[in-house]
Amino acid sequence: MTLFSLQLSLFASSRSGHILEIDYRSVAIKNVRRLLPAQQPHSQRREKQTFGMGLGIAVNSISVSSAFCATGSEDGFLRLWPLDFSTVFLEAEHEGPVSLVSVSDDGLSVMAATTSGNLGYLDVSSRGYSTLMRSHTDGVLGFSVDGIRRRITTASCDRTVRVWDMDSMQQLYDFVSEDTPCSVAFHPACKSSPVDPAPASSGSLTSPAPNYWQSTGSTEGRWWAWPFHQMASSCTALAPWALWRSTTPLRKTTMYSEYWLFCYEWNGRWNLSPSEIQGLHSVYCIVLILPVRQLHLQWRYCNVVARGTERAPDALTVSSDNRCLAFVGPSEYTVTIMAARSLDELLRVDVSILDVESTTLDSALKVCFSPASTGHLLVTTSANKILWISANTGRLLREVSKVHKHQCSSLAVSEDGRFLLTAGHNAVKVWDYSMQLHVNSQMFIGHSQPIRQVNFTPDQMAVVSVGDAIFFWDFLAHPQETGTDRRSPPKAASVSPPKPEYHVQKEVSLLVLAINRYSEFGGSTVALKGPLESEVNGRLLSNGMPRRTAPLPTSPPPCLDISSIDRIGQALSHLSLCEEDIDEVLPRAAPLPAPLAGPSPRLPSGSFLKVTEMAAGGDSSTLKSSLKRAADNDSLKVEKPVRPDCYKHFTPRFKTSTLDQSTATPELGEEGLSLKAVIGYNGNGRANMVWNPETGLFAYSCGCVVVVENLHTGSQRHWLGHTEEISCLAVTNDAQTVASAAGGSGGSRSLICIWNVQDGTCGNTISYHRGAVQALSFSRDDFFFLTVGDFTDPEVALWSTRTYQLLSRISVSGPLHDVAFCPSAASQLACVGSHGLYFCNTHTQGLDVELKVQRVCVPEEVGDVELTALCYNANSILFTGTNSGHVYAWDCNTQRCFMTWEADQGEIGVLLCRGNRLLTGSNTRRLRLWGVAAVQGMRPGGEASNTEDRGALVLLEQEMMLDGTVVSAAFDDVMDMGIVGTTAGTLWYINWVDNTSIRLISGHKSRVNDVVFSPDESHFATCGEDGSVRVWTAPNNELVVQFQVLNQSCGSACWSPVSPSKGGACVVGGYSDGTLRIFRLASSEMELKLHPHPVAVTAIQYSANGQVILSAGRDGLMAVSSPVTGLTVRLISDHKGAPITTIQCVKKQYKEFGLEGNEMWLAASADRRVSVWAADWMKDKCELLDWLTFPAPANPEESDSLPPSLAAFSPIDPGLVVYTGYGVERELSFYSLAKKRVIKKIALSHWAMCFSLSSKGRLIAVGSKERVLKLIKSSSGRFQDFLHHSDSLQTCRFSPSGKLLFTVAYNEILLWEVRGL
Repeated sequence: MTLFSLQLSLFASSRSGHILEIDYRSVAIKNVRRLLPAQQPHSQRREKQTFGMGLGIAVNSISVSSAFCATGSEDGFLRLWPLDFSTVFLEAEHEGPVSLVSVSDDGLSVMAATTSGNLGYLDVSSRGYSTLMRSHTDGVLGFSVDGIRRRITTASCDRTVRVWDMDSMQQLYDFVSEDTPCSVAFHPACKSSPVDPAPASSGSLTSPAPNYWQSTGSTEGRWWAWPFHQMASSCTALAPWALWRSTTPLRKTTMYSEYWLFCYEWNGRWNLSPSEIQGLHSVYCIVLILPVRQLHLQWRYCNVVARGTERAPDALTVSSDNRCLAFVGPSEYTVTIMAARSLDELLRVDVSILDVESTTLDSALKVCFSPASTGHLLVTTSANKILWISANTGRLLREVSKVHKHQCSSLAVSEDGRFLLTAGHNAVKVWDYSMQLHVNSQMFIGHSQPIRQVNFTPDQMAVVSVGDAIFFWDFLAHPQETGTDRRSPPKAASVSPPKPEYHVQKEVSLLVLAINRYSEFGGSTVALKGPLESEVNGRLLSNGMPRRTAPLPTSPPPCLDISSIDRIGQALSHLSLCEEDIDEVLPRAAPLPAPLAGPSPRLPSGSFLKVTEMAAGGDSSTLKSSLKRAADNDSLKVEKPVRPDCYKHFTPRFKTSTLDQSTATPELGEEGLSLKAVIGYNGNGRANMVWNPETGLFAYSCGCVVVVENLHTGSQRHWLGHTEEISCLAVTNDAQTVASAAGGSGGSRSLICIWNVQDGTCGNTISYHRGAVQALSFSRDDFFFLTVGDFTDPEVALWSTRTYQLLSRISVSGPLHDVAFCPSAASQLACVGSHGLYFCNTHTQGLDVELKVQRVCVPEEVGDVELTALCYNANSILFTGTNSGHVYAWDCNTQRCFMTWEADQGEIGVLLCRGNRLLTGSNTRRLRLWGVAAVQGMRPGGEASNTEDRGALVLLEQEMMLDGTVVSAAFDDVMDMGIVGTTAGTLWYINWVDNTSIRLISGHKSRVNDVVFSPDESHFATCGEDGSVRVWTAPNNELVVQFQVLNQSCGSACWSPVSPSKGGACVVGGYSDGTLRIFRLASSEMELKLHPHPVAVTAIQYSANGQVILSAGRDGLMAVSSPVTGLTVRLISDHKGAPITTIQCVKKQYKEFGLEGNEMWLAASADRRVSVWAADWMKDKCELLDWLTFPAPANPEESDSLPPSLAAFSPIDPGLVVYTGYGVERELSFYSLAKKRVIKKIALSHWAMCFSLSSKGRLIAVGSKERVLKLIKSSSGRFQDFLHHSDSLQTCRFSPSGKLLFTVAYNEILLWEVRGL
């Protein structure tokens, strides 16, 4: 039934043809009319026509104006009636049922939409009808673009193939098929033909206009190869792989004349019966056909394509130089590359073995060649990865994981090789092809259903994606100017398209279908004259236009020896996975050269695997020999790097979160939040603190933020540029530049930022190492900058500090732990690692700098030890520490160890030398100061030059015990005072003169579970997995007191309401053993211990007046306890079985609800239920006020990682409950307790892991697993995103006044100043 109102009347239509006119003021039916089709004359009727006789006109839609009524009916008619429906005064017939009609405001036009996908309008005054748009009525499966005439053809599940004009967006042709077409392609030679053969789901290969070819089985994809008298289609039924080649040159005049029909010879016969054809569905193959007059069969292969149609339309691909064909097969786990002209097999790559850590086999889904100059084949896999495979050697060059949230459904590479397009589910991503940027992709969402295909247009100015609709995207990336490489596409003369006949008549016989030629449809060709004609005929254009004629081979290309290919395939299955940069492995040269006459060109210096370029042309034997040489010269096995067993080596904290880079970060100066302070120090870093006593520079890292703090005032500056955990810092000797390093996200390279200390700007960035960065160091003259990769990439890179360009690099066989420049010779440096000590020297020749390395092993008599730290003194002596606690002294001139002593019982991770004093820090938490003045006299040639224990010659001057393993240290020139960092998250000020230590910076070592403000905002409290409850002062963020409970974790904390008469404020914490502990600040002692729960406490809250404590456990039971007596006065089991995630109490009168009380509280549980209670604790009253249940999809895929259910009262209106959690949509729901319904929803881009409501400005802070902090204005929906955390956010909390905001990600605590939106 359709409703439409006019003044006081409401018109309703029905499928039976009845029109009801209703007076909606009196709610009464005024008239009932029935629309009937044209009736027979009265003389021909035998009986009187009654109201209920006959079939009425099934009305789908109705629209009324002041003068007439318009109806759209199932019979395809748009009819205009007077308001009394006495007669039809105007009607328009459509191809399908009319589903919607609408009369314009002025009554001069009527718009109509049909179920066949047409949208048009009727001009009432002129009685003319115009079609605005035609569309597919079902999902679009594939498309092809004609860059010359700017047309696009699409194939759809509605069994039509349609041709569209890309400029006007109008449909030019449509062709109806008996089967569902799966893929379409324009012919590359001359694209004036509307559509080339389109594979169908039943296996038919259909050319709508001039030609037809029939096969059986389901066809996955197709391609055109050059010379253009070959076409390939991956078919799922026909057994042989046949290549048909022309014996006469192909002339343009015959391009659209005919396509030959042929059957395959099977068991010695050429013709097959229909039953025999249906019996061939068990074999998968590739078929090549020719639109020529004379054909003969040359090759046939069986069982070469993987079964299934899910890989369409990218099941096979041809390289841009037309030399190679790639497809998924013969199994879904392998990708095969063949010579396009001879079909000789060149490579077979097994993608299932490339990920040795995966527990399941990975299978290939899509294949795509990049431009021939790169020599790459891209493969998407079922594990949601994209693999860059060398088309020459089959080696894995690069791997990108988690390309989309779902499997990648299509991919394409731009002609210049700069950009990669991928489609996954309903999103399109544009990637930097080289994957060398900090942010390598941008995501675009427009489709509402999964995307089936995406590609660039031939002019590279647009992107087309199809799925639920056809999307045209403007591609705004700046093209790369390369002289003659990029040309503007030729402009063809303007030709009016012929009127198509939309229903093509077909006469079908066995494997034969006769179709009218293109000329019979009024088609014509375009004559290109002048320079444009010679351009088209003489050379290959960038938009896909080939030469008019192509040379035929003088002799058939030789066939490869299949047995030798098998041997090469076995070798390739064990090839080393090359992880070098692709530009280094495969230099970006011109298209593949002619056959090599001499030796391969010499690659740049460094450690490289040999790469042999494949020869050009169709000589597949040369290709085979090149492949075999490459396979023979590659290493057959690669051992996975193992992390060294020493704490000195940095290991990023394990994270399950992934950074979402498609966020709406605010413009500079418009931020609604300003980072005010960072609480804590990252004790997981290594050498991630720097201090210069002369300038006062003091910087350290916490998460992905570099904190620069003034030691006198405590004020902080924050340098923001990283998105991952910072591993190390380094400062120049003049203290004007600081370098910070952090690993890459999602498999990307690490990022090193170079900061200007004066203004805090990032002047340069370096993205080089594939893993994390282990160490950084500046030379004594600040001319050089050294970076060291971690155990996954043990490489030393030397950079110029003027331009920060790479000068030289060296790779070593084992992990490196530490590096240092010699203070007395700028050209000398040293590294230590698992395989010993490396002495390095820099040799400068003009602008070229070379690193020369000499590895030295530790003396055999000291045993099997690993060098972990090093430092120089001013007299060319190098000290190294070991994992056994020994210190070795080396003569830099002779590169020999001349002394050793035991400095600690554990591993030494920090060494620092100033004059004749040496500092050691170890994992025994000891910090020791040694006098080493006598070491100078122990050099070779002195009294004793052997490696005996010389502990008596060094003096232990002082020793301190700290709270954790020593990971960083910085001291003045005389080693009297300095700063030391430990794994406990503490930075200590050390004064050796007074033998004192002062805590400068404190933080949690493990996960922080909660952070809460005191009611007066003078303090705040934090609690964590380490069992501690810490209280801090709010203005200066200093630690006041720490309450520690051993062997327990504290899951939540809260403050008591301020009551000075009762001895001051208290903090209560809920612990994993089910206890509550009340701590009083005034006495710094635990006042009371309660045990109301048998399981871990998950939520805790004082009542609004502080009379009781409400707590909840993991089992869903809630307890009401007295903070005075410690007794449990009430147990509430309404949520039993589901962990409680939230408890909140507010002051509220309930007279409007018919209840007595002065307090209201709520509880939310993991099963998406929220209970709201009214309470008067003085009268021992607690009644259920409301019970909310929020829906969610059944059987979620990842039930263990669902977002929590969160609820809170609105600070402005406590009668409003805000809820978020796992559900049908990501959203915030506003539930009115008075109206008993949800009155508003705010959509979210991510699932909320935490949220908080501000009492000021109607602001909501939402934290997500994607590390995004979202600030939302609830009244307007305006929001801003902030990416300052390196892990998933688990807590966010506004201060009572709404002026401050705390956010927590693992142990990173950030304090924000709220500016508002």
